[in-house]
Amino acid sequence: MKPEYLSASRITQYLMCPLKYHLQYEEQVPWDFTPSNLVLGSAVHAALEAYFRTWGSDGIELPLEELSTLFCDYWDRETEGKQLEPKVDAKQLKQVGLGLLSAFSKTVEPCSVRAVEEKFRVPLVNPETGEYLIDLVGIFDLIETDDTGSPTIIDHKTCAKRPSDRDLDQHLQLTAYGYATRILQELTGDSILLRINCLVKNKKPVFEHRYTVRTPDHDQRFFRLASDILHALEQDAFPPNPGWVCGSCQIKSHCYWGRK
Repeated sequence: MKPEYLSASRITQYLMCPLKYHLQYEEQVPWDFTPSNLVLGSAVHAALEAYFRTWGSDGIELPLEELSTLFCDYWDRETEGKQLEPKVDAKQLKQVGLGLLSAFSKTVEPCSVRAVEEKFRVPLVNPETGEYLIDLVGIFDLIETDDTGSPTIIDHKTCAKRPSDRDLDQHLQLTAYGYATRILQELTGDSILLRINCLVKNKKPVFEHRYTVRTPDHDQRFFRLASDILHALEQDAFPPNPGWVCGSCQIKSHCYWGRK
C-alpha cells in the first residue's frame, strides 16, 4: 500500500527492519514495553524546545533548575505505570538525562532563533528529471540565523557516543532536512549547512555542536533511496532483518522471527 507521505524516520525504520515498520506503522500493534532511550531523548528534547522557545520569544535563558523540572515532569508522565525494557535502571537513566541538561546549560550560547519545531511538507522530486514521487514531511527542531541572516537547520540528539564525520554524512534525517531546505528556499547548487546539537552520554556528559553539509548529490541519492522504499511498500515487501536490534525491539512478541 502506498503511504500518503514519507518521512526520514519512517525511511530509517524501514531500512532497520521492514517487518517492524509494517507492524508498528501499518498494523499498529501494541508495544511490549516503552523504550527507555526513547523517553530519555523525548524528555531532553522537551526541555531544549522550551529553552529555545523562551529565548527566541522573550530573550530569557531558562535556568538549569527549570530545565530539570521540565525534564522530570515529562519523564515521570511518560514512565508512570509503563513497563520499560528489562534490566533498565530507570532512576539511573533519569539521572543521565539531568546530567545532559547540566552540560547543555553550562555550554549553550545565546543565538538568533528563527523558528522552533517548524513543520514542513515538500514534494519529493527527482532533482535531475523533476519526476514527482511523494510528499516528504518532517519537523525542524531549531532554525538559527547568523549575522548575515543565513539560516542553519539544527537537530537535537542524545547520543551514546560522539558521531563521526561519516555518521554525520550518512545521517538520513539530516539529508531529508537538507533536501527540504533546498526546496523551501528555492536553492540550486548550494551546499546546505546543518548542525546537530549533540548531548553525549559520556561518563562526564558533553554538549557540543557538530556540523555537516548536504549537496545536490545527497538529494539525488536520497530520492533514489526513497523511490526504492516506496516501491517495496507498494509491493507489501516486509521481510524481517534479524540482527542486534532484535534484542531491544519493543514489538518482538509480534514478530514471527523474534518470538520464541
